[in-house]
Amino acid sequence: MVAACETADVRLGGIFQRRYTPMLGVIRDAVTEGRFGTLSVASAHVPWWRDDDYYEDAWQGTRELDGGGALINQSIHAVDAIQWLAGAGMDLAPGVNPVAEVFAFTDTRAHEGDHIEVEDTAVATLRYRDGTLGQILAATSMFPGSEMEFRIAGRDGTAETRGGGLSTWRFRKERASDADVRARFGPEGDGGDAPVPLEAANYRAFLDARATGERFALDHSEARKAVEIVEAIYESATANAPVSLSE
Repeated sequence: MVAACETADVRLGGIFQRRYTPMLGVIRDAVTEGRFGTLSVASAHVPWWRDDDYYEDAWQGTRELDGGGALINQSIHAVDAIQWLAGAGMDLAPGVNPVAEVFAFTDTRAHEGDHIEVEDTAVATLRYRDGTLGQILAATSMFPGSEMEFRIAGRDGTAETRGGGLSTWRFRKERASDADVRARFGPEGDGGDAPVPLEAANYRAFLDARATGERFALDHSEARKAVEIVEAIYESATANAPVSLSE
C-alpha cells in the first residue's frame, strides 16, 4: 500500500484516534518537557473480555481476515498510543520506531475449540531505544473485562490512566497547573472536551494537511510504527526469542 501510494503520488495516512485525546496530549507534553525525568516504564494494558458469541460465524478471530487476535484487533490503538507517548522524549529520525526490542508470549486461554483461530491473550515486554522498559497486555480473555490503562513513570513523576480518566498525576516538582489537570481529567472531570468521535479529529487533521500540503503527523511512516511492534511481538511469540526492530 505504501509503495503503491508513493508511485501514484497519493497521500496516505493512518487512523490512530487516541492520539487526539486531550488527556494523552497532556501526558505527551509532560514527556516532551522532561517532567518525568529519566523514564523507567511505559506500559499499556487492555484487559478486556469477549464472549464466545463475538467470534461465532464472524471474521473476528480468523487468521485469514483478522490477521491476529486480541493484540492486532483490540489493542493496536493502545500499542500506538504508548509508543507515541514514550517516543516524545527521544530524539529520533522520522520513521524510526521508539521500541528497540520485544519479547512476547501469546496464547488462546478462554476461547478454545472452534470459536477462535488466533490469540485471545498476549503479553509482551518492551525495551525502548532510550532504555525505558515497558509491558503490553492485550486480552479478550479476562472476564468480565476492565478498562484500558496506560502508565508512564520515571524518576521524577508518574501518570496513570484508566479508561477515559487520569488516576495518577504526580511529580517531584509540582506546578500550579497540575491541580487543574487532575480536576479536568480525574474521575469528576469533563475529559478536557475530547472530540466526539475521536476519529473525526483524526480525519480533520488529515484533510487539513492535504489542503495545506504540510506533512500529516500520522503519515504512513508514523502509522507503521504500531504495526511494526505488533509484528515483532507475533514473531517473538512464535520463535520464543527476543526480536529487535530495525532503525
